[in-house]
Amino acid sequence: MKFVSWNVNGLRACLKKGFEESVLGLDADFICLQETKMEQGQADVDLGEGILEFWNSAEKKGYSQVLWLDGRENKYIEEVGSMNMFFKFKDALVTPPLNGSILGGITRDSILQLARKMGVPTEERRITVQDVFDAYDRGELEEAFGTGTAAVVSPVGRLMWEGREIEIAGGQIGALTQRFYDELTGIQYGTAPDPRGGVVPVA
Repeated sequence: MKFVSWNVNGLRACLKKGFEESVLGLDADFICLQETKMEQGQADVDLGEGILEFWNSAEKKGYSQVLWLDGRENKYIEEVGSMNMFFKFKDALVTPPLNGSILGGITRDSILQLARKMGVPTEERRITVQDVFDAYDRGELEEAFGTGTAAVVSPVGRLMWEGREIEIAGGQIGALTQRFYDELTGIQYGTAPDPRGGVVPVA
């Protein structure tokens, strides 16, 4: 089975420029069209018969991003939008391991280093959505956030899965998430010391 994920605008551009044969020659069983503001049928994209299209309509449902799961078992958390994903459980800060399909983000690495410096236990391990919801039910899910170059640290306040929504940290930015944001942006802007000496002042 072959799965292809593609941004709607990029796909539409390819089709309009006469690359239909290349697109349809992907021989995909599933094509995920990524566009938070659209739903199936709202774009002039025809992939022909026999190809199932999955549309990301998160924004239509009141959410700002999607939580990407693994393509094989569809249960292991990988990323949130284009960001790395972190969960602060009662006993540790956990993020999925770099398994080849997850971007090894610089901000991800920076957060892991900051957490260890702060004495926060960290784990890089596979996490299922069920793990997250079970931790929530046990009162062990404290915070959740994504990390990336542009977003730096972005809190996740709500999570919907299989018709059930949970609210994390009261729907607000958690204390640890805020601390990570403040520490990292402080280093970036030179208002906080850089423990690794990677920031060099320029005149």
